[in-house]
Amino acid sequence: MWPSQQSAERIYNVANVLLIAALIVGALATWFVVWMGNVKEEYLQRDLSGAKERTAELEQDAALLRIQLDREIQKRALRALTDEQKKTLVAALRGKIPEINVVVQRDLEAQAFAVQLEIVFQEAGMQLHSYEMQPGEMLFVPVGIMMYMPGGSKDEKEMKDDPLYIALKKANLFGGFMAKPFSSPKLFPGAPMLPPNQHIVYVGQKSPY
Repeated sequence: MWPSQQSAERIYNVANVLLIAALIVGALATWFVVWMGNVKEEYLQRDLSGAKERTAELEQDAALLRIQLDREIQKRALRALTDEQKKTLVAALRGKIPEINVVVQRDLEAQAFAVQLEIVFQEAGMQLHSYEMQPGEMLFVPVGIMMYMPGGSKDEKEMKDDPLYIALKKANLFGGFMAKPFSSPKLFPGAPMLPPNQHIVYVGQKSPY
């Protein structure tokens, strides 16, 4: 049925109003979509930035843990003379010291390291005399290696021309010196005194540093 003119005008006006309303709603929806899209992107950027910061913190913590782990591994690792240290010791000592005494702490790691030193001393042509400290005895401080030179010394400057001192310094093994030639660093009752006219190397615990 064909609508009347009056009905057609009424429908036309309502349709125009609905069209304008739809355009307004579409414009508002577009504005909200753009606005909320920007808000979402800003929150996403914040989340990404926070994630990057957290990742950087975790990487820094992991690097620190690796360093600490490496240090602990080094502390517990057995000492071993490098080929360069062996060559340095033999070259510096060959023909310069006829006899040497080695006093070793009763510690498996110290004893294993002392064996390496004793082999080098023998390669350098020295007559070797080996002793063990009393059970529980150790050096005053865990410096690894200490030495005594004939006649003793109370000042490292007095040792500058001593071949054993020079060799240990060159090999980066010198840890200190003793002024008296005891078979043990502590003067427990009955501790024998080693020959005061011979060199002595004291091999104790590995330095923790």
